[in-house]
Amino acid sequence: MIADFRPQGSESWNNTIATLPGAHFLQTWEWGQVKSHFGWQPFPKIWRDVRGKPVAAALILQRVLPIRGLAARLRLFYVPKGPLLDWQDASLRQRVLEDLADLARQHGAIFIKIDPDVRAGTGYPGQPGAQSDPTGTQVVCNLAQLDWHFSAEQIQFRNTVLIDLKPDLDALLANMKPKTRYNIRLAQRKGVSIRSGTLDDLKLLHRMYAETADRDGFVVRDEKYYLDLWTTFIRAGLAEPLIAEVDREPVAAVVIFRLQTAPGI
Repeated sequence: MIADFRPQGSESWNNTIATLPGAHFLQTWEWGQVKSHFGWQPFPKIWRDVRGKPVAAALILQRVLPIRGLAARLRLFYVPKGPLLDWQDASLRQRVLEDLADLARQHGAIFIKIDPDVRAGTGYPGQPGAQSDPTGTQVVCNLAQLDWHFSAEQIQFRNTVLIDLKPDLDALLANMKPKTRYNIRLAQRKGVSIRSGTLDDLKLLHRMYAETADRDGFVVRDEKYYLDLWTTFIRAGLAEPLIAEVDREPVAAVVIFRLQTAPGI
């Protein structure tokens, strides 16, 4: 197996990760470019089999933090929503984890953090119907054996909701809770309409986001970060703002990120 840092382009890198299990927009070329504007250096890394076929990939972000009064600097590595690979493949899993740890040591990093989408189970733990996933159990054991440690500082959400959008609208509504269906139909009766946003709407989106943060008590970054992020992904066709309006007045908004993956992924 070969691991390489050969130069990639946006389309080449994104096409590669789209063929791998767990492909996520936080592993795209665009995410690395955005983070490079805010103190991070991206290292895109691909693992290939003997035929040259990509079997794993990781967009590794490096950040260097100066220490006041000392020549030394703190260096840390982070692989958001990665690495990407078939986590059921024990030998591949072992190789990738060891390579990442070696890379961090070679660069003198104080730690490397990963948070791949490995399914630990389905359903709500302790509730009827909840099931653990054997692959997730194996991965946790493997990480412990390789001296990886669970971090109390979680950056990404630990839980993911998957919704199959292939059924028609009536079937999707039927799977929702009665209160959710009621609210959707109430919005329709009240004249709420949805439109796709454009780059011209980004300052509006940030203002609404900041107002929501102030009301609900969570921290947001400054405007430049979000405008850079949204602009980059919208121009790449990887994001779309949706704005809800009543009588042409915006009342809510969301930015949808999407990544087209290969069939079966």
